[in-house]
Amino acid sequence: GHLSDYLNAVHGVSHSRRYWRIVVGPWLIHHVHNLYDHYIHLRDAFDRYPGLTTWVMDPQSYRIPFDSVEFHQIRMHDAYNLQIFSQLLDGMGCRFPSFPLKKDWTWPTTDSWKNVTAQAAQNTVRLRGNPQRFFWKMLRKVRLRTSHVALYQMHTSGEVLEELIRTLGRFQSISLRFPDSWSFPIPMPSFDKRRLGIAHLPCADEIESLLLRTFPHTFPVLFLEGYSQARLEVLRRHRRFPPVISSLTGWYYDDAFKFFAAEAMERGSRLIAGQHGGGYGLFLYSASESHERKISDHYMTWGWSAGENASCLNLPSLQISPAVHPRPLPLRSSARSFLLYVSTANTRFLNRFLSFPVGDQIDSYIGWQVRFLSCLPQAIRSSVLYRPYMKDYGWAISDRVREKIDDIRWDDATDAVEERLHQSRLVIIDHCSTLFLLTLAANIPVVLFWNPAVTEIRPD
Repeated sequence: GHLSDYLNAVHGVSHSRRYWRIVVGPWLIHHVHNLYDHYIHLRDAFDRYPGLTTWVMDPQSYRIPFDSVEFHQIRMHDAYNLQIFSQLLDGMGCRFPSFPLKKDWTWPTTDSWKNVTAQAAQNTVRLRGNPQRFFWKMLRKVRLRTSHVALYQMHTSGEVLEELIRTLGRFQSISLRFPDSWSFPIPMPSFDKRRLGIAHLPCADEIESLLLRTFPHTFPVLFLEGYSQARLEVLRRHRRFPPVISSLTGWYYDDAFKFFAAEAMERGSRLIAGQHGGGYGLFLYSASESHERKISDHYMTWGWSAGENASCLNLPSLQISPAVHPRPLPLRSSARSFLLYVSTANTRFLNRFLSFPVGDQIDSYIGWQVRFLSCLPQAIRSSVLYRPYMKDYGWAISDRVREKIDDIRWDDATDAVEERLHQSRLVIIDHCSTLFLLTLAANIPVVLFWNPAVTEIRPD
């Protein structure tokens, strides 16, 4: 509430708390969770080694993210997490030597800070020089003004989405699109009263005090220095808002959509969010599920919301429903010759708290893989095709598993995982995710296992 009031005051607006939850909430959730995790690690380190010494990052090397995309890109890197640790140590009264960022600790390259005005002008010239593209853009504007339902990032294929739009009626629904960048010059962070004052909001305890102290060097520029221009651009591009706006995955990193949805909500549009992962309704704690349900008028689930809340609706999954079709492959055919073992991974630094292996829990997660595979008889283990997650995030999972288990095959992961499912005699999944629901929906035998102390499941 204090943050919403502060942002209303500095921007001269009177938006609701729900408005700011839509726009700023995703950044705040991830920043708070990451900071608290780092704080607990520091407390544990000082408890174990009271006399420890270290070095911290010079504040001149701090990086302030421009928007949600840049924050998402840099928060997984060592440099940004060193910045958070350094800010926490300073807030905790610890004085250690500070150094500029090392040359080999470069920040990840992002597009957020470039001046996009020239690029936007070039795109406009290119569009006007192409009559066909210009016509379709104008047609989309007309359809947006007449459409009842606007769909955005529905976490499904283009073919399925097009079929859904046709089912709803040609001019009753439309798939939303937003430019890849803002058309205005990107502002730089300004350490004026607005940015410095955000550190002095009321706080209840040490954690809140430490959190607020980080804000001047972590609060995204788009929500402070760039807010007025971004809001005006959205309002200029969208003179009318559809009565219903639905999205599954657009609520986190697409700031243009979040501005659009928040403005539409305050003008009476209904917002519909929905489940887009297998852990929804299963995980004991899910920050993303909680956030999406708070910002939406109606929430779509995959069958588990009966009687729980009037705002929750059980609807078929656009992601899983296409998997429900027969695949009459003989059990002993060469097309089903292996046991598919599907692994996962997560970022080294905590993304957000979740009833799922996160942060340094990945170490024990790898140990569970080794335990499971080593217990299989050699004749069965040789039939296993191990499929690593698409990103390793620096854990070297494949190397660590290979070191202990050297007689299983490794999937090159070039084919889509859905294709691999239908080539398997049996699928082994060691984590709770959408994949096991896809496997069940496709009627493929599956073995599930995970550590219940880490992957906590709701009693119901």
